[in-house]
Amino acid sequence: MRLDLVRALGVRGTARRVRTDRALPRLRRCREHVYAELWGAAADEAGAEIHALGNGFLELRRDGRSVRVQNDRTPLDDYVTVLLSEDKPLVHRLLADAAVPTPRHVEVGARDLAAACAFLRAAGTCVVKPAAQTDAGTGVTTGVRTPAQLERALLRAARSGPRVLVEQQAAGDMLRLLLLDGQLLHALRRRPPSVVGDGRSTVHDLVHAENERRLAGQGADALWLVTIDLDCLFALERQGIRLGSVPAAGERVFVKGATSQSRRDDDEPAADALPAELVADAARAARAVGLRLAGVDVVAGDDAWVVLEVNCTPALHPHPGVAVPILHALLAQ
Repeated sequence: MRLDLVRALGVRGTARRVRTDRALPRLRRCREHVYAELWGAAADEAGAEIHALGNGFLELRRDGRSVRVQNDRTPLDDYVTVLLSEDKPLVHRLLADAAVPTPRHVEVGARDLAAACAFLRAAGTCVVKPAAQTDAGTGVTTGVRTPAQLERALLRAARSGPRVLVEQQAAGDMLRLLLLDGQLLHALRRRPPSVVGDGRSTVHDLVHAENERRLAGQGADALWLVTIDLDCLFALERQGIRLGSVPAAGERVFVKGATSQSRRDDDEPAADALPAELVADAARAARAVGLRLAGVDVVAGDDAWVVLEVNCTPALHPHPGVAVPILHALLAQ
């Protein structure tokens, strides 16, 4: 990365301790283990056989039919539809055509600061993200309030591609609805990742300890580590602290604005409390994109909501029991 870009991002050296090349094989092995257990339990319940092919690939067989999956990836949706779903500005247009509420937004080039600033002045607080490829929150910066923050967020998002999406940040709860063929399987209310102070450790050290705890546990929490990036720095700034601050014992500090790197304990089931109209909008969003299996991200306030994204390969592990109906659908097609 160029030195000027590193300085502009303001994150030099901060990611070294929380995500190294040495940790990546451990994360990959953990993911394979978690999903082997998930699909194994589903196969037992669905009366299917399961065979490990290697590198996270599994083959599930029943009544002369077979299907292959890799971790949370399934062949329910075709390649072109998956590619389409990753183009966020295009998805927003499709949702608007289907009368699905979406946040106000503008697509800009990585260096088109003037247009982005004009939108920021009108919108107030914004989320900046790459126009495509934002797995686990890569390149996403929330809570952007000033032109200086916006410039840094644009540069950060541009590392994933030249097209950047700037959205008005909606107020409310972050929800993930998992749908199969338009039917709601499960829903979660998601909260950003946090750490709890001990009165001695800096925020930086607490994040490092949290990541080590996730890796040591080798469970679902270890599928993603907390990365220190602009979203982290801005989240801390909103709380009046820095990476070097020492929170008091018992003080909870939210270390991200985005929710994609949260722990399972940060989420809670939400399906029973969702308005039927919201679920209908999520199902209409999945149909507009053309996805059979979709993770629809919604921000819901007291009486309104917007659909942020329609994910083509939603994580299955936070949603208990969903692998069984998905496996039935796979073996039926």
